[in-house]
Amino acid sequence: MEVKSKSYFFEIWAGVGLISLVIVWNLPWRFQVNDDEVMMWLVSGAYTGKPESYAVFIHPILSWMFSKLYTLAPCVPWYPLSWFFIMYCAFLVFVRLIGKQNHFGVYRILWVSFGFALFVHFLFFLQFSFVSAFAVTVGLAYRLSRNKPTASLYSIFPEDILILLGFLIRPEILLLFLLGVIGVQGVFFKDFRSVKRIFFPGLLWILGTGISWVWIGANGLQEFHEINHLRSQVFDHPSLQLHKDELKSTEPELYHFSNGLINFQLDHNMREKLPQWKELLDQKRLELFDLEAVFKALSTFILYEHFLLGIFGLFMVFAFLWNPKKAGIYLLVTFGLLILSTPFYLLKVQIYVILFLFFFLGMVLNTPRLLPVWSVFWIGIFLLSTAVGFHFYSFFRSSVNEIPAKKLSEELDALQGKGQIYLIGKGAYYRELLFDHPLRFKILGWPTLLEAEVGTQKVEKNIYLVDSATYSNNLQYFAPYEKNDSKTSLILLIQK
Repeated sequence: MEVKSKSYFFEIWAGVGLISLVIVWNLPWRFQVNDDEVMMWLVSGAYTGKPESYAVFIHPILSWMFSKLYTLAPCVPWYPLSWFFIMYCAFLVFVRLIGKQNHFGVYRILWVSFGFALFVHFLFFLQFSFVSAFAVTVGLAYRLSRNKPTASLYSIFPEDILILLGFLIRPEILLLFLLGVIGVQGVFFKDFRSVKRIFFPGLLWILGTGISWVWIGANGLQEFHEINHLRSQVFDHPSLQLHKDELKSTEPELYHFSNGLINFQLDHNMREKLPQWKELLDQKRLELFDLEAVFKALSTFILYEHFLLGIFGLFMVFAFLWNPKKAGIYLLVTFGLLILSTPFYLLKVQIYVILFLFFFLGMVLNTPRLLPVWSVFWIGIFLLSTAVGFHFYSFFRSSVNEIPAKKLSEELDALQGKGQIYLIGKGAYYRELLFDHPLRFKILGWPTLLEAEVGTQKVEKNIYLVDSATYSNNLQYFAPYEKNDSKTSLILLIQK
């Protein structure tokens, strides 16, 4: 599709984005990880019975705002609706950014097609880190693209709202991008104008982080914050998650922990075990410094993300066609960071997305160095359109594989009042119950630490609904529980 009139470029893509957003909202989109689910349950009041003003991973200001919105209108799904809205705003700003650049029409269509593909994918697999990274990427790209050398260090622009929202959603994301701009644009390209232009976002990060720490301290959550950080360091340790089977016989408790069987209310000694486990895992870190271990770390969590891998690969091709020198430098930096990170961080999909979006940011800011090859660019647009179309088709067809929740709902009703119910299994089991209020089950992991820290009353008897794979791999953990008949495909275990 060739957009002949520049004045309609923004309007056309804004309409395409809005229509796509509405369609995705009415399809069975899903949260990428259950952290979003639990945070939504907390701020909505579904988890504890009242809207909580602290959702752990997002900024306290934002979680407080969510709690107030749910108090005013509890039937509105404010949490996912906000992520959809912010993603759409970021997409609109991105379209405006590409539209104002003096590129050929096919270039503009190709660039927006890449942004649109990411926009759609992040809506289908909603995750707060994705939303934050997309908002920060677009906000910084627009800010750094401004050609006003006389602007003050303290100048504030409309796109800073996106940067602020990205910070509130995941504060660490903004810091990573700021450090990246300083490292690449400042050190490699000596582009000190770009470094100066991130001064205000840097101040924003400092001020916002200070407010967060003051809020946590004022509410007596310092200890929770420290223990939860240690829990994350152990749970996401590459020596654990990439080699957990080696610990099954020697460190069974740590093996169960690696499978998400984490209940701070039941295991009162877990806080004391965490430092010991981290020390043990740190000692095993040297084993991660070989080619086989590096390949396993790089491939484990991204290998089956076919859509993202396709987008990444296709963008690399056009980045080198666009500006080979800068594409090479950005690629070396991002890939080098991946390699260096393998012994220290678990390279989940979120890490790949953040690094790719940083690469994306760098290429958006650069002008082309090679002559246009029209046919190649149209092939790229065709491939992107096909990929996005297949994405929509897959989700239209996904209802075939959905797990009905009617029997699970009946099971949960029958178990009410008999103990604390924990559901252990993939989100597909309870997707139809995601927006129930109140929630009739709870999740293991960091929520149990939060409840233990704020003094939620401990229930004497625990009940587990467990998927068969988790049960068979952790029989020792479930030994104190009696197996009962279940109406569902999950295994029903009641504490003896």
